[in-house]
Amino acid sequence: MDKTSSPTEFLGRLKHGQETTPRPPIKTINMVSEIKSGNFSLLSRELKNKILSLINPTEFLGRLKHDQETTPRTSQNKKILIFSPRRGHSGILVCQNCGFTAKCPKCEVAYRIHRAEDLVLMCHHCGGTHKIPDHCSNCNSSKLKPTGPAGSQKIYEEIRRILYQNQIADVPILILDSDVTANPTEEEEVISEIFKPKTSILITTQMIFSYRYDHNFDFVAIMNADSLVQSPDFKTEERLFYQLEKLCDFNPEQVLIQTYNPENQAILMASRRNYKDFYEKELAIRQTLSYPPFSRLIKLTFRHPNREVASREARILAGKLKMAVIQLKLSDKIKITDSAPGYTEKERGLYTYNIIIKSLTGQTPREILKYVPSRWLIDVDPRTLL
Repeated sequence: MDKTSSPTEFLGRLKHGQETTPRPPIKTINMVSEIKSGNFSLLSRELKNKILSLINPTEFLGRLKHDQETTPRTSQNKKILIFSPRRGHSGILVCQNCGFTAKCPKCEVAYRIHRAEDLVLMCHHCGGTHKIPDHCSNCNSSKLKPTGPAGSQKIYEEIRRILYQNQIADVPILILDSDVTANPTEEEEVISEIFKPKTSILITTQMIFSYRYDHNFDFVAIMNADSLVQSPDFKTEERLFYQLEKLCDFNPEQVLIQTYNPENQAILMASRRNYKDFYEKELAIRQTLSYPPFSRLIKLTFRHPNREVASREARILAGKLKMAVIQLKLSDKIKITDSAPGYTEKERGLYTYNIIIKSLTGQTPREILKYVPSRWLIDVDPRTLL
C-alpha cells in the first residue's frame, strides 16, 4: 500500500487483486464470551497470555507447566502495540439513579473521563475540563459511575496491573496519544523510547500510523473494535478496513481484534480480509444513496450561538438551493438534502447546521454555490458528513 492512496483507492486495488503484500493472520476475540466465563478484565485471556508470553516466553511456559516460577528470566526484544480507538481514561459519567450524564455546557456533549493527577471530566470538542462531582446535579444522588469504552489511560492501568501481578517490573509501558504528547518533540521521545533494544509495550491511538513504514511491531492488538464502527458517517466501515491495513503495515506476526459484537458485518469481513464482498456491498449502497464515487459531495455549514437562528438560516438556504436547481434544470445532476443539525449540534457555544450537496456529475456545482452566503462554510469533498 503506498503512502498517498485514499481508502477508496486502496479498496479498489484490493478488489482487482493489485495488493499482493503478505499480511499477518487476524483473530477475533468475543469479549461477551469472556465476561460470561468470568473474565471482567479489559484484556481477554488470550491477549493477556500473549503479552506475557512475548515478554518472557521461557518463564511464561514454565509457569503454565509448574504453576510457579521455576525458570530464569530471559532477555527479549519484543515490541507490542495495543491500539486504542479512544484516548483518555473512561467513557462518560452516568448517574445510576436517574440516568443523567455529565455534559459540557458549551458543547452539550457528554464529558469524557481523563486522568491527570486525579480523574477529571474533559470535553473532546472544546477541551474544557471539570472536576468529577460528588453528587448528580439532576437528582443529587451519589451513585455516579463511569461507563462506556475504556481509553488509552485505563488500558495502561490494566496492563500495568497484570504485569505487577506477574512480578514483571522492568518492561516499559508507554502511551502515544494527543493527551500525553502535546508536541512533535514529545512524540519523537515516545517513539525513540519504544524502539530501544528491549521489550516494551505501546498503547496508542491513530497517531502511530505515520510511523508504519519506519518501524515494526511483533504483535498488534485492537481494543474494543466496536468503537471504530459506531460513527453514523458513510465512510465508517471503510475506515475500519483502512485502519486495520495500516496496523498490518507494522508487519506483526499476528493481529488480535477484541470486540463485543463479533457478528458485526464490517468487523467480520475485515477480520476475514473479505475485501471483495465488502467492496461490492459498499459500492451498491453508495450507488443507491448517491455517495462517492457516484457523486461529489459538498458540505455547507452554518454556526450561530442561537439554535433558532441557525435552524432558520439553514432551512431558508436549503429551500433556495432546491429552487435554484429546479430553475436551472439541474435536477438530474444535483441533489440537495434538507438542512439538519450537525452530529455534535452545539460546539464551543455555537449551534451547527449542515446542508449536503451531491453533484452526480462529479464536478463542483459553482452555479449553485454562488447562492451560498459568505457566512456559510463550504467544504468540498469533506472528510465526514457529520
